[in-house]
Amino acid sequence: MDFPGPPRHHCNVTTPPHISPGSTNNDPTHLQLGTQFTFDVHLDPSEPSSAPPGQAIALEVSVLEPIIPDNDDNGRKGWRIAWKQRASVFQPGWVLRSERVQEFVEDGEGGTEYECYETFYGVLAPVVRMAVSGRWRGV
Repeated sequence: MDFPGPPRHHCNVTTPPHISPGSTNNDPTHLQLGTQFTFDVHLDPSEPSSAPPGQAIALEVSVLEPIIPDNDDNGRKGWRIAWKQRASVFQPGWVLRSERVQEFVEDGEGGTEYECYETFYGVLAPVVRMAVSGRWRGV
């Protein structure tokens, strides 16, 4: 996944990902399987200063694979990328962790279909579900 500038697919992320020091990725312009990186996430995209400085989400690419067409896909191909939240001292994995899967698939008309889903785990996962249940499809 190429990210020379700010992501265009997510309005809450206004800066490119920062590759973490010591990551196995030798190319700082592309995400690869196992790449550790951070996103600066802003809850209100119209106000990038809405998150305090240093409020970055630590992530790791957990899946990066081509979507191989089969009979059900009408020959369409694409890519699947997923990243999972890395545990930290301030947010241990047993409290809350997540994995976001994004799929980019040819639409058969020269464009791309984009689908994203996220799974939450840990003791706070039910709280996240209650907080967003009215805003997200399939919650």
